[in-house]
Amino acid sequence: HLLSKNVMLYHDTSNHYIKDFSILTECDVLISGPSTFVTAAGMMGKHKKIIHSKDFVEQFKEKDQEWYSSFGNGMFFHDLVIPSHEKDIDTLDLCIEGIRKNVKDVGRVIVVSRNKLTDDAEFFPEEDLQYSLEDVGEIIGFHHKIFNYYADLIEGTALMEIPDLSNDVLVCDSDTIFTRPVEFFDENGNALYSPSYDIPKHVYSHPYLEHAEKMIPGLTKQTEYSGIVHHMLMQRNILGEIWDQVEERTGMPFWKATLTAATEDFKCLPTDKKIEDCPLRMTIYELYFNYVLKYHKENVALRPLNSILAY
Repeated sequence: HLLSKNVMLYHDTSNHYIKDFSILTECDVLISGPSTFVTAAGMMGKHKKIIHSKDFVEQFKEKDQEWYSSFGNGMFFHDLVIPSHEKDIDTLDLCIEGIRKNVKDVGRVIVVSRNKLTDDAEFFPEEDLQYSLEDVGEIIGFHHKIFNYYADLIEGTALMEIPDLSNDVLVCDSDTIFTRPVEFFDENGNALYSPSYDIPKHVYSHPYLEHAEKMIPGLTKQTEYSGIVHHMLMQRNILGEIWDQVEERTGMPFWKATLTAATEDFKCLPTDKKIEDCPLRMTIYELYFNYVLKYHKENVALRPLNSILAY
């Protein structure tokens, strides 16, 4: 409608709240939902027309804070993405139920799969991704490990392709069930990560770590822990930084560069073994984990969680 009226639209993809706030302060007209973020922007910058919900504004005459999120200030609202497969059908709804019951401030819950598997969450079809299982096979080969590489790619890229997600997205395996309340931001706004020893603490030469350094030269293991667990909070602005660096350096889309790096020779692996005969050579979780610890350490904190592994 706006385009038909020759109204200029500007969509900023940086997902940074300060930049969004700056844009709002310079608008001629603000049409606001129940948001003090927009209300504050309306009071600053150029003189503008502001359209608010009358009920939202007038509630502050009598009461305050009832509309806030459970974090107290509403800044840490996040969406959730669950990559899934038909084999996970027995646990998927339990996973979603545990998330809605125990993960604070969850917005949208989206399941990424080939076919729709549940009515309890939004469905995002794999066919809408930039790549297909066949594309993955063309790079790493058609063998029994193709599904591992495909699944890892979905975990680390789907949140950048699903429209209108929040900046903060929790990615979760569909066989992971949260049984107790859990938060993914602390009281200072730091993103919380649950580490593991998937890579033992004394090991610094490992395919996952070598792959991460192929993607971001100079990126090494930042802690004794590994970032590989069954869920991870990923922030789209930070993942976007990684994408931009990789794509600029390689001249390839991030997904293709990720797979291509996995096909190269690895110092920590025998050169005479085929990729299907080696341990998995990549995980975007480990790449992201060490990247935030190195380049955004002031905004993250490690918070181990107890878990039970049952198969």
